[in-house]
Amino acid sequence: MFPGTAYVEMGLAAARQWLGAKACVLEDLDIVSPMVFDGQHARTVHLALDPRDGGFRICSRQRLSDEPWALHAVGRVQETSADGGDVVLAGVPPSGTEISAETHYRMAKSVGLDYGPDFRGLEYARVEEGRVEGGLRADIPEDVSGYVVHPALMDVCAQSLLGVFAGRMHADDRAALLPVRVGRFVLRREGRARTF
Repeated sequence: MFPGTAYVEMGLAAARQWLGAKACVLEDLDIVSPMVFDGQHARTVHLALDPRDGGFRICSRQRLSDEPWALHAVGRVQETSADGGDVVLAGVPPSGTEISAETHYRMAKSVGLDYGPDFRGLEYARVEEGRVEGGLRADIPEDVSGYVVHPALMDVCAQSLLGVFAGRMHADDRAALLPVRVGRFVLRREGRARTF
């Protein structure tokens, strides 16, 4: 299955190409249908961006086929200021529940999510009332060339949402945790981040 964070990366890359700016906002990304790979056929993926309003659509179809394009995601991108003057983020207060990396990955494994070494980048997460802040390990991939946000870094941010569900998930739940929406993703600058 095509990772949800890859749709974010595609939107950010399209914004960089279209706007020529390093600071941008991705809004209202809705994953309307998962892109599933069958292991035997490659897929051609297409992102179409409307320059009038920054709206985009991500579609795919089996490579070298004439089948109709399947819509997978829609969203919008726009330029923003690099200094953050247009956005106020409410952080998680120090009184929030702190979750260590060890606790996080033990919790993930208990619900069937076994992350490999390249995707174990969470140092800690702090959670309160549906909000998450976190720190990234210093030794996760440094080479971000070719990406707006390295997939391993973005995946760790998505993983941290497990903390929101701590205490409500159990191994026998068999719940699938798939991202279906990103309300707002603000990119101030490209490169290596230490916190999110």
